[in-house]
Amino acid sequence: MAAAFPPPTHTRWLSDADIHSATDLTGKTALVTGATSGLGRAAATALAKGGATVMLGVRNVEAGKRIAAAIEAETGCAPGSVTVGLPLDLDSNESVRSFARDVSSKCPRLDLLVNNAGTNFLPKAFTPEGVGRIAQINFLGPAALTRALEAPILAAADQSGVANIVHVSSVTHRYASIANVKNFLTSWDAGSYAATKLANVLFAYECHRRWGARGVRSSAVDPGAIYSNLWDNDPVFSSPPMRFILGLTYAPPSDGATAVVTASLAPFHEVQTGPALGVKAPGDPTRRLRFYARGLFASKVVAGCAPGIMGTSSAETVKWYANYYAWGLATLAVSMLDWPVRRCTGGRAAGRTAEVPSSPASYDEKVASELWEEAGKAAQAAKPEVLVG
Repeated sequence: MAAAFPPPTHTRWLSDADIHSATDLTGKTALVTGATSGLGRAAATALAKGGATVMLGVRNVEAGKRIAAAIEAETGCAPGSVTVGLPLDLDSNESVRSFARDVSSKCPRLDLLVNNAGTNFLPKAFTPEGVGRIAQINFLGPAALTRALEAPILAAADQSGVANIVHVSSVTHRYASIANVKNFLTSWDAGSYAATKLANVLFAYECHRRWGARGVRSSAVDPGAIYSNLWDNDPVFSSPPMRFILGLTYAPPSDGATAVVTASLAPFHEVQTGPALGVKAPGDPTRRLRFYARGLFASKVVAGCAPGIMGTSSAETVKWYANYYAWGLATLAVSMLDWPVRRCTGGRAAGRTAEVPSSPASYDEKVASELWEEAGKAAQAAKPEVLVG
């Protein structure tokens, strides 16, 4: 299997402007979770503007309806182009299953799923199944939703040749590891925010391994350092001094959504117009594992120098930790510079999205397969999936 889906070693720069302007989503249906604010709202707006019928996956249906109306007004799309169905609470597997059944009954094909919703800085708590709430909301809920929507996703791929699933991850996935899937789900410390973002990437790749030959593209994306309401859950980051610093150095959601939208549109753009900028994508697209990052987060400093798997000898361990802390400091500096550089240069610097290698830990196929099975249990998938290839 490793030979069939080799980890990428290249960086492939894309043109966000070309992809956004040239991709026609008319007649396609998209679902965006966590769409009442932040990245989700910005992404939903961009997809509606591109011609898609957009469903908003939200907990608060009334707030979702207000956002849907606002998006329609902002984009000038037809009434009913942005819709809200049943409430979606990713903290509850039953809510996920009910929502997926409702979507499947109303929408025989789903061309695009953007798993955007997420959380952090929650008090220690677990679901009735014993899963840590951060691991549930950030990973298991979205993964179960994906598996529960298998029928309309594959129907879209079968009918038009391509469907797309985008999993919003984070640069923090590069700091994390998952040694044991059960422990990741049920231990509060093992199921940290960073670990859930690594799980998003692992699951994205496993989804592509399983469904890629059917025309489904599944990718993960690092949107960069974003100043959103996620920070409001922490007393330190929500304090006035930190809010000022984050507001000054971190990008607004409208900017951060650029990479998410590019990841959402790229497979459709490739089908409609060929690879972005005329650059031939390496290898068979059904065997290509895609991770997107933008600006300085796509630089070699971040994407090319992250520590790999720790060695077993004392010397290898010391070297690994030295690299880890040096890389971590460099990545922290990148997070503070990415938006200011882009803003000050009008996007001429640090303004493009790229396909880049993700964390070395994200290519662990054994862990990815175990995460896939856990998502299937939560979704009550009808039958076990079989690896393609």
